[in-house]
Amino acid sequence: MIHKLTQLLTGVSNYSFKGTDREIVGIADDSRLVKAGYLFVAVKGLRSDGHDYIDQAIDKGAIAVLGLDDPKPEWLNRVTYVKVDDPRDALGRIASEYYGNPSRKMKLIGVTGTDGKTTTSNILAHILTTAGHKTGLVSTISAKIDGKEYDTGFHVSNPTALALHSFLAKMVEKKCEYAVLEVTSHGLTQGRVAGIEFDIGVLTNITNEHLDYHKTYDAYVEAKSKLFEHSVVAILNKDDSSFEKMRPLIDDPLKIKTYSRESQSDIYAEDMDFGEKMTFLYSYDGKKTRVTSNLIGGFNVSNSLAAILTSKLLGITDKDIQKAFTTIVSPKGRLQIVPNSKDITILIDYAHTPNGVSSVINEFKNTKGKVISIVSAEGERDPGKRFDIPRVSVEHCDITILNPIDVRSEKSENILKEMEKGAKAGGGVKVTKESAPTSTKGHTYVGILDRGEAIYFALNSLAKKGDTVLILGKGHETGMDFGDYEAPWSDTEATKLALKGKVFKIKKA
Repeated sequence: MIHKLTQLLTGVSNYSFKGTDREIVGIADDSRLVKAGYLFVAVKGLRSDGHDYIDQAIDKGAIAVLGLDDPKPEWLNRVTYVKVDDPRDALGRIASEYYGNPSRKMKLIGVTGTDGKTTTSNILAHILTTAGHKTGLVSTISAKIDGKEYDTGFHVSNPTALALHSFLAKMVEKKCEYAVLEVTSHGLTQGRVAGIEFDIGVLTNITNEHLDYHKTYDAYVEAKSKLFEHSVVAILNKDDSSFEKMRPLIDDPLKIKTYSRESQSDIYAEDMDFGEKMTFLYSYDGKKTRVTSNLIGGFNVSNSLAAILTSKLLGITDKDIQKAFTTIVSPKGRLQIVPNSKDITILIDYAHTPNGVSSVINEFKNTKGKVISIVSAEGERDPGKRFDIPRVSVEHCDITILNPIDVRSEKSENILKEMEKGAKAGGGVKVTKESAPTSTKGHTYVGILDRGEAIYFALNSLAKKGDTVLILGKGHETGMDFGDYEAPWSDTEATKLALKGKVFKIKKA
């Protein structure tokens, strides 16, 4: 695709232009990806500044550069320079124009929240597809378009603006009617969804997460509210503590719709049962409809209600909604059951926040056998979670394995020490790997640095027939971040190997 530079700037405001109009054949915000004829967009990030790589981009063939800083005189001898107030926002709008403004050619639904975004997005996409509508999905796990799955990268919740608009363009090409996008607070504040207007925005919940980035809970709520600045309808969780904070941040109260499993709302749940299958009635517009689902957990009633309300607003019938729930399965790494011959209940889940961990554990804390959990904390991320996640786990589980993951530039031993403080605060009793299998004390914990060994130990030394093992923190993720390199990783594969009596070995660079 070839575009005039001025055409790409159509949606960008407050820019100055030095040089001639150019024909742009591609766009990159990473100088390593620049090719001849490209526009390079210099973005200032948390760790690096794209302006430091402008010379490299020019040497690789960039003919135009967009940035925040004033251009160096020598650049103007080689490229056209565009100065803007917000390169991140400009990148999204330029990407939209480059790919033909694909978001305007479908109905778009954005789903945000601390926990439940991926599951809610997948439920909604499944309902729309079951009802006969071609639907594209971009989630934390992957992008799914016309039956094909696309990788969105390691540790990525929201793809970059360029990747996202590329996915949307692919959806238009495949004649999708709907696009369901998982939207993070980082994506909203970093302009990754710039240039996109949503027909419906959905909020699952907001808990204390990402405070290393947003600093305060109120700032986190405000970041999430940006979704609704660009949504025709705002769907909020009336049960969540964020509801009263979010409601006044939405410009038009008439565009707010609510869901609840505790009180009357635009849609609400009744007669919930969590036996072999999850079943509940949803009440909407004076009519009650029962759904039965393979999904597990009370929190999945909330996720389901959010998806159902969105579906109803899009004109989907109750019959199609009921049909969709009979065939829905949990997304990869979301309460994913691992079959085994040991008669142990093994579940893999992405739960990596105190609320997420608590929600999962609460579904199994009253089971007959022991509840054994593996909980995690990351390096260079909100340090408060290192205290709260272990505390929550030891309060409700018989045995908790503390396991640092994605340590990045930190030392795993230091992260583990901080996790132990939370475990002790929750009343946990420390045991060793040697004493843990025979300990009669409840609410014990043990620290294991290697995740493969942690999973092996849980399944082969701790768990017995009738027990439940919860492997939390990584879910679908396929890499382990060690800062200067990313090692292949899979909780699913590690679990399968452990069931065969083997340990998944991390290949270090």
